[in-house]
Amino acid sequence: MNIKDMRIQKKLLLLVALPLLGLIFFSGESVVEHYIIASQMSEAQDEGDLSVHLSHLIHETQKERGLSAGYLGSKGKEFGSELSAQHSATNSKIEEVKDYLKGYDIAHLGDGEAYMKDLLKHMDKISAMRSEVQAQGVPLAEAVTFYTEMNQDIIHTIDAMVLLSDDHEVTNHL
Repeated sequence: MNIKDMRIQKKLLLLVALPLLGLIFFSGESVVEHYIIASQMSEAQDEGDLSVHLSHLIHETQKERGLSAGYLGSKGKEFGSELSAQHSATNSKIEEVKDYLKGYDIAHLGDGEAYMKDLLKHMDKISAMRSEVQAQGVPLAEAVTFYTEMNQDIIHTIDAMVLLSDDHEVTNHL
């Protein structure tokens, strides 16, 4: 069929349809692009929230490591009450991290997943380490190493999260 033989109604329809199809295509492409960006921002927000919880936890575990070392070094004569109070502060941050992780898929952490799993193991073993410290049944170096490894797991997890984002603003925030 030749365009010259078409009715004016069909010619107008064709004239409007081509730009309309182009508009629909580019609009759809824009919607998909915005959806992807929104999804990435949501994941970045989750990672940011997790990094805040982990930062609070490492602050408390560092204090607990120092007090545990002081307690062991003094053969239990010093830092006993401070250490007990610190256990409560650390427990609070451990619970915050565990509660946050209930709604978080750690597989999203990429390389950080293994470090997070190690951190969870350390969090499960912290009560046993505390009992050993209070009973003076663990060498100072072993107790310090326990907390240092736990803190390294936190740092490595956060480092891995930083590498997940292509957005420099998100990376700086993390």
